[in-house]
Amino acid sequence: YPGAFFEFKKEDDHTVIPVKIFKSSFELSNDSKSRQIFTDHKTFLRIAAVDGNIIIEELQLPGKKRMKTEEFLRGFSLDKQWVVL
Repeated sequence: YPGAFFEFKKEDDHTVIPVKIFKSSFELSNDSKSRQIFTDHKTFLRIAAVDGNIIIEELQLPGKKRMKTEEFLRGFSLDKQWVVL
């Protein structure tokens, strides 16, 4: 409380990073595969869910401060090796 949690997992070395979501929104869609990550690496981060996309707006990594998605993407590279658990 408050917030929700998910984990990023790196496929090559199995690194797992827990993430706390403080602010998000949801858009209906059935175009994408669940748990797929969409980002432009600068301004937005979306995670595909069963019925649509979760748009992450504010989040927190362990030991870090709460930050907006733009701040997170400036310091964390989400390449194709990362998946959502």
